Amino acid sequence: MATNSPATDSGGGIAQVTFRVRCETLGHGEAIFLSQADNPSGSRIPLFTTAKSYPWYTTRTPLSLPLPTTPNSKTYRYRYAINRAGIFHRWEEPSDGGGIEEFRAQQTINSSGNIAVHTVPLRLLHGGEIYTVNDVLGVTGGPPDIDHIKMRNNFSSVGSLARKNASAGSLYGLNSRNNSAVGMTDQG
Repeated sequence: MATNSPATDSGGGIAQVTFRVRCETLGHGEAIFLSQADNPSGSRIPLFTTAKSYPWYTTRTPLSLPLPTTPNSKTYRYRYAINRAGIFHRWEEPSDGGGIEEFRAQQTINSSGNIAVHTVPLRLLHGGEIYTVNDVLGVTGGPPDIDHIKMRNNFSSVGSLARKNASAGSLYGLNSRNNSAVGMTDQG
């Protein structure tokens, strides 16, 4: 009988992903939000900037993305919304990318009449690891720029952590059980 625990539902695990977007075209009173493309009327996640990090806007905390159990073509699809004075104003447009990225920009409306979206192939991510996805507002063409921040060490118990530390110490001859066999003498 199958259980509905998070470990079995997530399949291939969960990756922690921070989204970061470069945007130099926002006006006073405008804000940028991340929206899941498959649920555009759902909740939107605000992105923030500081004087030091401008023009980069970042999610405050990483999003937990469930990964598929088998490698395939599943993707996380998203787009950026522009709010003005606290309410939705518009979706990102190719003109938001600025002059530097114009060669990568695609049309906002594709041939089927749908709004173009950003995609992250989930096969590039691994469960328990941390990533940052870097975008340029208005540029949905081409592969995303994904930074692998770090791998998380999974230790199931304090005992396994202690064994890990003990084995690391023995690599350098620091294991206390072997101290008597070192044969050091005082030459003073």
